[in-house]
Amino acid sequence: MGPLAKYLETLQATLAPVSQECALYEAEQILQHILKCSRSDLYLKGSQLLNDDENVRLQAIIEKRLSGEPLAYILGSVFFYSMDILVNRDVMIPRPETEILVDTILKNESSEQCAFIDVGTGSGAIAAVLCKERALWGGIGIDNSPAALVTARQNCNSDKIKLVCSDLFTSIKKTGYDFIVSNPPYVSEDEMKELDPSVSRYEPHKALWGGKDGMDFYRYLSAEGKKVLKPGGRIYCEIGYSQGEKSGIIFSEASWSNIKILNDLTSRPRVVMATCDNF
Repeated sequence: MGPLAKYLETLQATLAPVSQECALYEAEQILQHILKCSRSDLYLKGSQLLNDDENVRLQAIIEKRLSGEPLAYILGSVFFYSMDILVNRDVMIPRPETEILVDTILKNESSEQCAFIDVGTGSGAIAAVLCKERALWGGIGIDNSPAALVTARQNCNSDKIKLVCSDLFTSIKKTGYDFIVSNPPYVSEDEMKELDPSVSRYEPHKALWGGKDGMDFYRYLSAEGKKVLKPGGRIYCEIGYSQGEKSGIIFSEASWSNIKILNDLTSRPRVVMATCDNF
C-alpha cells in the first residue's frame, strides 16, 4: 500500500465519526484539494508523500471538520451539477437533491433562448449552471442578502446573469419571463429544532426557515409569480420531502395549471412545477 492510500485509509477512519458513510468521499475531496489533483490522479500518485506544508493544512482541515463544520465551507467550494461553486457561510451549500430541480428545467424548457428569474439565488449555483448548460439563456438572480450576492457574483461571472438585491419580486419591474426557479426556505418551525448541528450552527437561518409550516414562500410565489411571467410561463420550485401534496394544493388554489410533483432518486417529492395560464 502506497503512502497516499495510507493517508486515505487513516483520514477515512478519522472522519468517520462526523462524516459517517461519506468519510471516504470526504477524505478524497480533502486530499484532492490539498494536492490540487483529480480523483484519478489521487490514486495514480500512490507513492507521493505530503510535504510539511501540506501536512499542516491537512491537520487544520481535519480539526475544523471534526468540530462539525461542513467540508464545503472549509474547502470553500462544492461541485454542483457541472460546476465548482464557491461557498461560504453567507450562503447555503448546494445539495445534490437540487440537481433534480436543474434537470427538470433543462428537460422541460425547450426554447433556445429563455429569460428566467432565480428567486433566492444564494450562491448563484442554479443560475450559473443553467446559463452554462444553455448558452443563450439569461436571467436575474434575486436575493435579499447583499453578502450572498457578493458570493453569487463570483459564481455568476457572466453578463447573462444580473444580480439584484431585492425582497422577493419587489424590485422586479420587467415582466414576460419564460420561467421562475426557486429553491426557497422551506424548513418549518418544528423542523428547525431538529436540524443537524452541521446545518443549524453553520448555514444561514434565513435561507432555511419557511415560516411556521414551511410553506410561506410557496404561498407568495404562487400569488405573485404570474405577474412577472409571460402567459404559458412556468415555475419550478424545490420542496421538502413532506411538502408534495401541500405545495400542489397551494398552486392549484392560485389557479396554476399542469401542476406536477416530481420525485428525487429516493422516490420522495422534490420539485413542484406549474404553468401560468390565467391572469
